[in-house]
Amino acid sequence: TKRINNPKEVLDVGDVVEAKILGYDLDKKRVSLGLKQLEENPWDTISERYPIGMTLSKPVVKITNSGAFVNLEEGIDGFLHIDDISWTKKVKNMASFCSEGDVIDVVVIRVEPDNRRIRLGVKQLEGNPWQVLRHDYPKFSTISGVITNVTDFGVFVKVMGDIEGLISKYNLVGPDEEFTDEVLKKYHIGDPITAMVVECNPSTQKLSLSVKEMVRRSQQSEIAKYIHEDNANDTYSLAEMMRYKDEDKEKEDN
Repeated sequence: TKRINNPKEVLDVGDVVEAKILGYDLDKKRVSLGLKQLEENPWDTISERYPIGMTLSKPVVKITNSGAFVNLEEGIDGFLHIDDISWTKKVKNMASFCSEGDVIDVVVIRVEPDNRRIRLGVKQLEGNPWQVLRHDYPKFSTISGVITNVTDFGVFVKVMGDIEGLISKYNLVGPDEEFTDEVLKKYHIGDPITAMVVECNPSTQKLSLSVKEMVRRSQQSEIAKYIHEDNANDTYSLAEMMRYKDEDKEKEDN
């Protein structure tokens, strides 16, 4: 497990060591010996000792631009990638999350014994809020949130689980309205807003919302309700006419 740059790091002239014969080169009159071959290779059983899903509290030993190395045991480190810290927040600087020496909670998410790699995660310690959102708010359901940003191309809205969705500027108006730049001036950071879910993709972490679709479907619902009531009234009138006709015929017979 250790990277030895110079034999002097572990051996001195005159040391008596036990070694394993690895091979012979009779032409060059050499014998190849090994020390590590006398010990069990810890990577051979790494999947058993650190199964996927196992949670650990371990120290950070090195910070890089893309993540951090976390010491699991002597000579074996796991790697925590910066993208595996949060489901919803974009961590741009690893140092803002942890420092060398910090003991952090992680979960094993991938083990590659052949490549001698272990991937760790932090966000996997909790349920994926994107999956919860998609379950609780399927396509064409309405959802409420708070405006977090107003841009030239639309409005960002924070909903449950700290997830941000986008209402593009053309979806901020009703189906019969024309978009103008004046529409964006009606929206401000911190304002509550309700819109319709048109796409929720946990794999790409994309949430698309629409006011236009919400208004359109509301109008369609009202029209359908009106037609249903109108048909019901027509049916009632026809029933009334049949009843009156039967009564008139009964009077004639009498």
